[in-house]
Amino acid sequence: MMLSSKHRWIVETICFGLISIYLAHLWFRPIMWQLGEGEYTFWGALESIFIRTDVRENLYGTGVDLQGTIWVFDKLSEILSGASSSFLPEIYAPIGFDLGLNEGFAWADGLFAWPLIQLIETPGWYNLHVLLTLAGSYFGCMILFRNTGAPFLVSIGLGLLCVTHAFGRQELLQGRPTQMHWILSALFLLCVVKILAPKANWLWAVFGGLCGAGMMLVYWFGGAAVGFCAAAVLLFMGLQETNRLRRIGQALLMATLSIAIPIAVTWRVSSQILQGSGSSLFESMSEEPAYLISAPLLDIPIQKFIWITSQEDLFRVLTSAMFPLPLLVLGALFIFNPFGWKRSWGWFLGVLLAIGIPIGPSLIWDGGWLVTGHALLQAVFPPLLRCAFPHRMVVAPILFIGLFIAMSSSSLIKKMPHPFLKIALTLGLSSLMIQQASLQFPDHLTTPHSHIAPDFHLLSATKRWPGGVITIPLEQGSDTAHIQQMFHNQPLLGGPGMDVVRPKEHKAYCDKNTLLQALEQLVQRNLNNTPGYKEADLEQLWKDGFRLVYIETRRTQGDVEDFQNLLGAKGSYQQGAGQLAIPLPKPKSLEETQ
Repeated sequence: MMLSSKHRWIVETICFGLISIYLAHLWFRPIMWQLGEGEYTFWGALESIFIRTDVRENLYGTGVDLQGTIWVFDKLSEILSGASSSFLPEIYAPIGFDLGLNEGFAWADGLFAWPLIQLIETPGWYNLHVLLTLAGSYFGCMILFRNTGAPFLVSIGLGLLCVTHAFGRQELLQGRPTQMHWILSALFLLCVVKILAPKANWLWAVFGGLCGAGMMLVYWFGGAAVGFCAAAVLLFMGLQETNRLRRIGQALLMATLSIAIPIAVTWRVSSQILQGSGSSLFESMSEEPAYLISAPLLDIPIQKFIWITSQEDLFRVLTSAMFPLPLLVLGALFIFNPFGWKRSWGWFLGVLLAIGIPIGPSLIWDGGWLVTGHALLQAVFPPLLRCAFPHRMVVAPILFIGLFIAMSSSSLIKKMPHPFLKIALTLGLSSLMIQQASLQFPDHLTTPHSHIAPDFHLLSATKRWPGGVITIPLEQGSDTAHIQQMFHNQPLLGGPGMDVVRPKEHKAYCDKNTLLQALEQLVQRNLNNTPGYKEADLEQLWKDGFRLVYIETRRTQGDVEDFQNLLGAKGSYQQGAGQLAIPLPKPKSLEETQ
């Protein structure tokens, strides 16, 4: 019995969903028993990894960015529940930290994680969030390619090839799942494909606009890259003779929603950028270009030139952009396919535009130079100057190359003169893609894991001496200090990233306080004499609510006794962990008033 087109679509969608979850779980399999530490059954390990929060929570990946992701999402949960605003007075106390400004309000993936945070709590939600992020990216790519006419198996193989690669491993294993949140980008491009079809419902334009806004609010730069290249494709192909007015109207509606919603959500930031004063918010936006091309409609800035003097240089540039080599080779081979160009030529031009975005603004060699899509994108999207890692925009060329392959392969398969040849080509192509992608999955030797657990010594100290916490070393010691703030909930002198995102006012506050500088002197070198400080600076710290100094002695040059002599108390010392908690001495002026 043959299924109707509607029923076949439902069955295929369910299959894509199940296959996507299976593929996502393969990223966890090499270290499943390490993540499920202490469990002896398969289901017990799954529960420990994905469903509950343990006292010592083992996490997929490692690094400061992983802890930062958990911290930001935890704060976002408080913001969404109304418990706090996007300005956090308890971080970088007493100045505070504008989380909304520094994150650009790009929290759409946090909205997806919010239900998990409410159900599982912090930090137990993280592993499940990574699993669902991967599954969503696989699912979105498969649905996208299937709707171009690619066979079912080719869509699976191509989706696997587009999501499983070195870039994905790097980002997930270093704690940046946001960079692999591609489902909204894939669904946005699906809507572009639908709009370019002979008959398209206006709902596709609305849905595409919402997905476009979402992908921008997940990661500004990756979303802008995908949207910019999609706009070029619509411009190339949307003005064809048939249904021209309908396509123009739907494209304008989708573009308006994609742009207007992020601007409205981020108005506190975007309004100043639109007025040309973005450099007052972000210092990087004041950087002058190395060269400026004056064009009739807009100026094209070239921030830097990338020299290509040999094949090794070209290979190095492509490697640094983190293009999946099998996908590049396959895309290059399909350029020679003579069939289907009427349908895919615009997407190929989109590939040429997208492929330069993660590389940089311009390539130069002896005798010539080339402007890339990166410079063109910056001309219409000035905040691109803030993107310190262009390779993270590789989502655009990967999805566009995948779309080109999907369209070209479907045209080639349809031209096969015999059903047997169609089946053979479909199986051969999908098998090749699955085989190449399977080589990119992490193994047990290349899959790090880490853990987050409350620092019970610090928790005990904050209960004994409640109030603001000064972590020492101040500059290097705050990678995890703000994570522990989730558990003890006391104001913190430090914060995430320190001098990368630390408010200038906070740096000035620390630099002028002689007690803080005395503590930093003991961090940097072992002194013969205990450094002094001004009583007024101690009074200022007390006035601002600080009551506890917490020192990681393994990261300091000074001895434990040096810190105890400086602060006039022994405090609580855990020698094995190298952690010293000392109460901030009470100022003499307060003792006299009592």
